[in-house]
Amino acid sequence: MRDLGVTEFATTDANNSIWHILIGETNVKLSLFDVYDDFLTTLLEKIESSLNKNVAKVVMVVTSKEKLILDFLSSLSERIGVALEPVLSSTCMCLSYGFYDDCVRKSLLLLDFGWESTRVQVIDHSNNTYCFGPSCSCDSLSGRALFTGLCEAIDDQMSKENRQLLKSNYAFQNKKQINAYQCLNHTKNIIMLQKADKVYRLKDYQVHVGISSSLFKRVALSAIEAFNSALRGFLDESSIPIDSFDDVLISGGVANCNYVYDYIRSTFRNTFFPDLLTIYNPNNNANESVIVNGAAVQCAAWMGYSMKDLQSLLFIDLLPHDIFIKTETGYEIVIPKGASVPSRRTVEFVLTEENQTSLSVEIFRNASTSDDYVKIGEFEFTLNPEELPDSSVGITITVAENGGISAECTGAYEPEVNIMNVIILSLALLVLVIAYLFLKFYFRETRLLLGENRSLF
Repeated sequence: MRDLGVTEFATTDANNSIWHILIGETNVKLSLFDVYDDFLTTLLEKIESSLNKNVAKVVMVVTSKEKLILDFLSSLSERIGVALEPVLSSTCMCLSYGFYDDCVRKSLLLLDFGWESTRVQVIDHSNNTYCFGPSCSCDSLSGRALFTGLCEAIDDQMSKENRQLLKSNYAFQNKKQINAYQCLNHTKNIIMLQKADKVYRLKDYQVHVGISSSLFKRVALSAIEAFNSALRGFLDESSIPIDSFDDVLISGGVANCNYVYDYIRSTFRNTFFPDLLTIYNPNNNANESVIVNGAAVQCAAWMGYSMKDLQSLLFIDLLPHDIFIKTETGYEIVIPKGASVPSRRTVEFVLTEENQTSLSVEIFRNASTSDDYVKIGEFEFTLNPEELPDSSVGITITVAENGGISAECTGAYEPEVNIMNVIILSLALLVLVIAYLFLKFYFRETRLLLGENRSLF
């Protein structure tokens, strides 16, 4: 679930705005309404086919319940034939918090680091009753602000002459923006050096478009400083001491930046960060677990369940790609896109030789933006021809809960190991090592003795 982007809805007519998409000589015109219609229709089909259940209502997380957004969702609901229920992102965070920690009275601070802005909301929490206090929105530490800052930092590294030449150069601007996006969405470590596309050639010059860790640090700390000033000003105007909050809940992709997370921890030293509600996770950028948890609780409440009935939440992951194995005739789907995780499927694999004693199985997935196949693994099996009644075997592919893929093969076996042979080989190696060390020590002593004798003459 993702925010709908209040800024775009507030400045454009969502039903009539047209996107022009040019692909070669093809000109496609789509409205924002068409895009959401196609997206939700496809999503519902995948969910219903995977779970074998009909979807009665879809919870849409929004940043604000403005009339324009509500009218848009109402029209969209009529188009797809499914009820769309808007719920605020701040409400989701509160519900997620209350589900895990009730019967308390605390002062909470919600920080939702979104793409357009960072939303700040003060909450008084008392026994699962939430009183919304002062709030504000600041765009200095948003995803867009960091993206713009990185692009400007790249421009600042160029001479004025080159900057003017490249101002309207689409290829350069595209590469620069891609580098900035990659830096913000880099897995493992958001400030790692980029390994490719660091240079753009302009005639006889090379213009650097790479983003180093020091450059990113400078941009991030500048944005954090501006946000800190705005946050303290907001709290001072609201007469709220910055150290008065019991818990701080954070969400949004920008919160995964280690500089942002360190700033929050150092600013609110006396607060508690619930593990389930703090999404700092540099290995999975933009992890919205806080929002998803709260939306699920809200959905359960609409279905008639009480908080006491909710003992646990079960989120079903779906495969984003088809999983294939490569055969003599091409690529065969083993587990289709949209299947629930964990998943386990078996297919028949035809052998290419009689009395075949080994088999190599390559695993692929389909690429996201093309018709190509991406290799994701390979498995080697030792076969026993006597246990294969025909010229085929069963290949079972398993996708575990953590996303790991394993394979099994009927008729495959692990070669038996002769323990006695292993012991004999080990003893032989031990004897060789001892002999080597003895000879090395003997010759070393001999050289020393000869050296001492020479010194007598």
